[in-house]
Amino acid sequence: FRPCDNLGEKYHGSDSYMHDDYSVSCNSSRYVFILVYAALMVLVYPVGIPLVSFCLMWRHREQLNPKLDSDFLQKDRKFEEVGESDSAFRRARVEQKTALRTEAIQPEGDEIFSFAQLFHFMYDNYEPQYWWFECFDYVRRLALTGLMVIVLPGSALQGFIGVLIALGGLLSYNTFNPFVEDASDRLAMAAQLA
Repeated sequence: FRPCDNLGEKYHGSDSYMHDDYSVSCNSSRYVFILVYAALMVLVYPVGIPLVSFCLMWRHREQLNPKLDSDFLQKDRKFEEVGESDSAFRRARVEQKTALRTEAIQPEGDEIFSFAQLFHFMYDNYEPQYWWFECFDYVRRLALTGLMVIVLPGSALQGFIGVLIALGGLLSYNTFNPFVEDASDRLAMAAQLA
C-alpha cells in the first residue's frame, strides 16, 4: 500500500491525504475502509484463488496423475529394437498417463460431472505429473505484474526483483518442460526469453 502524502498545510482538517486520491484524508474512516477492503481483496484474489485451486486439485491428485503399471515403466525392448529415443518413451508414457487421467476423471454413478472435470482447464495442457503447474504459473504472473507495482516503485531494486522472478520462471519452464506437446514447451521457453 502506498503511503499518504503530507501536503504541509491543513486542508479540510487534515494535512495527510491518500497518494492516489487526494479527496480521501488519511485520518478519515473512508481511508481505513479502503485499506481493510484492499487487504481483504489481496487475501481473496492473489492469495486465495491459487491456494484454493491448488488445495482442491491436491485432493484429486491421484486422478490427475494416475500411476502407470509396472510393465510399462520397464523400458520395453520394442523401443530399443526400433531405435527409439528416450523422448519417444517419454512421449508414450505421457500419452498413456493422459489416457488414464481421462478415464479417472469421468463421473461416477449418477454424477453429471466429476469434481476434477471442473478444473480441466487448469491441467489439461500439462503432462499429468505437472497438474499443479498452472497454479505455479498463476503466482509467477501475478508476482511479475501485481507484486512489482508495490515493491519500491521506480527503484533499481524493483527492476532487479522483476528480473529474478522472470529468471525463476525461465528456469522452471526449462527444468520441468511441463506441457504435453514438445512444441508448446519450446514456445513457452521462447516466450520467457522474449
